Amino acid sequence: MTADRQYNSTMAGKGAFLSDAKLVLREMDAGRNPDQVRLAVIEDNLLDQRTRHSRSTVWKEIFRRYVSERDPRDVSTLAHMVAHCPNPTAVDLVLFYEYCQVDALLYDLTICCTYGLYQSARMAIDRVDINELQVGPPERVAGSPPVTWPPSVTLAS
Repeated sequence: MTADRQYNSTMAGKGAFLSDAKLVLREMDAGRNPDQVRLAVIEDNLLDQRTRHSRSTVWKEIFRRYVSERDPRDVSTLAHMVAHCPNPTAVDLVLFYEYCQVDALLYDLTICCTYGLYQSARMAIDRVDINELQVGPPERVAGSPPVTWPPSVTLAS
């Protein structure tokens, strides 16, 4: 996490819309383009939301997380994986990874806090862990290799 990074969200609602996102991506895998899916979500109530306003809000958030500013081929690949992967946990993890790519707060908490604690065999974090999250690159120990900051994550293909 860098000291100059500004967050525009809270942790509230980060896990919301997962089942809705899967349904939207399955629709895209079935051949609908984003505009068609948007109409299905907002006008036809594809996701079974109560008001038009809530349907619009859900669509905007799913679009921001998984479609906006992405190469259409990448969106198509993601939609295909969501629709055809037999392992629901793998689907959830891929969607979480994709969401981290567009949300600075979630990315930093995952990479700079949660992942490090997980490597230390911690299975849970609490508010104290988050409050102690270091801002800026970690201290370099004498004789250690240079630190790349911010850390980057790549998935094996």
